[in-house]
Amino acid sequence: MPQPLADRVRTAVEGLTPGYFALVMASGILSVGMELEGYAALSWLLLVVCATAFGVLLGLSLWRFVAYRRATVEDFLDPRRAFGFFTFVAGTNVLGVRLGMDGHHGTTAAMLALAGAVWLVLGYVVPWTAVLGPQTRPVVATANGTWFIWVVASESVAVAAASIEPVVADGRRELALLAVVSWSVGVFLYAAAGIFVSLRLMLYDFGPEELTPPYWVAMGAMAITVLAGARIVEMADAPMVDATRGLIAGLAVVFWGFATWLIPVLVAAG
Repeated sequence: MPQPLADRVRTAVEGLTPGYFALVMASGILSVGMELEGYAALSWLLLVVCATAFGVLLGLSLWRFVAYRRATVEDFLDPRRAFGFFTFVAGTNVLGVRLGMDGHHGTTAAMLALAGAVWLVLGYVVPWTAVLGPQTRPVVATANGTWFIWVVASESVAVAAASIEPVVADGRRELALLAVVSWSVGVFLYAAAGIFVSLRLMLYDFGPEELTPPYWVAMGAMAITVLAGARIVEMADAPMVDATRGLIAGLAVVFWGFATWLIPVLVAAG
């Protein structure tokens, strides 16, 4: 007998994947791109998809946390899934940046505050639970492309902070500090994630069936690092920006070259 609809919904909520906020990330960045290219109607439609997905997924995630606490804890303890929680940070900031393009800078700032706080908390909680917790060793055997989402989240904080810094009257020094620090953290996290994932590929059995779509985040994380660097270079004058503008601009070019080089590699792997 087929399950009643209510039971199917509850089963789906219990099995909700932490990385589902990637839908918000994807639709949001497409909306930003369409707006920059002048396709206002398509950009607005994608913004509606992005905002709707954000609201629905936020509600479902809160429902899951309250009603299915054990399933949520299991995700935090699973190195293959835990880093998916960072899609919430990136999705929130992408939506905030897109709304800021329409002049809703207060909303962008509020979403940055929320995403920044979650990023800071998850940045300590997820590595502790998923990597340093009671998992079967070696944990590096479970490393995969989702680990790069931590980088994406860090760089999304930098993008959001750099986007609103030129249009606010107060707090520019603090926003500049946040942008440069989160960008720098993301760079070092990319290096760490790259090492762990590379060790997984070289030291353990690995077949084509394991080349799942999340490995594309290796390129996407580098791409948003380039974007964040470009936004920081365009920021209004602030002590932190003045001290690092040349360095970040040069590294952004280097990272752009590497991200571009990765595309044929990932296509061939797929």
